Amino acid sequence: MELVLERKEAIATGARSKLYALLAQGFRYPTAALYAAVSGGQFLSEVKAAASRLPYPFTVAGTLGSQLSWDRQQFETQYIWLFDVGGPNPNNGEWEAPCFLYEGEYGGGKLNVMQDAMRFYHHFGLSLSQEKGERDRPDHVAAELEFLHQLTFKEAELWQQEKGAEALRPYREAERDFLLFHLADFLPQVAGKVVRRKISFYSDLARLGERFCQAELAYLQRVA
Repeated sequence: MELVLERKEAIATGARSKLYALLAQGFRYPTAALYAAVSGGQFLSEVKAAASRLPYPFTVAGTLGSQLSWDRQQFETQYIWLFDVGGPNPNNGEWEAPCFLYEGEYGGGKLNVMQDAMRFYHHFGLSLSQEKGERDRPDHVAAELEFLHQLTFKEAELWQQEKGAEALRPYREAERDFLLFHLADFLPQVAGKVVRRKISFYSDLARLGERFCQAELAYLQRVA
């Protein structure tokens, strides 16, 4: 869905929504379209463009794969090694466990974490895709980022329609609480594992996700 944003607040919120969407895309299994966007520099350009319109200062670090030397198959292989199966680190040969992208793998109990995430999704009438090949756990980092993309997209729409504070409040409070109880703790743990492995694109992506979610939480704690 395309949404024309003209008001200052709507544009800034739309930029937040765009960054959540890009992060979610980056953490999904790599498609041909993602590989082309990353290796061609489009992904980095879109991230920087969104970051420049945020309602707070935010600097994008790293190249986000714009200088990638892998072919598409290597891109997929790195994703599988890093997040799904683990194995010898290509940098030093040491065996590494996978950096799981499921929040429940980092504590809190898998079932409890998934149920809490689903409560947030259902409250806003959202559910996980049931399409074959797209089904995943609700605590996957991409699902959580996509949820925040949806909330901020709706918030941007409300800003553009010049709705008042009462209409905006449920979305901003949910964004704040979801970050506080989920991504603000979860993504730093993922980043801590990924960044030290120095895997092009994914190390920058994990660092970006960690910094952005922390910045978002700080912002929402001021305004929600």
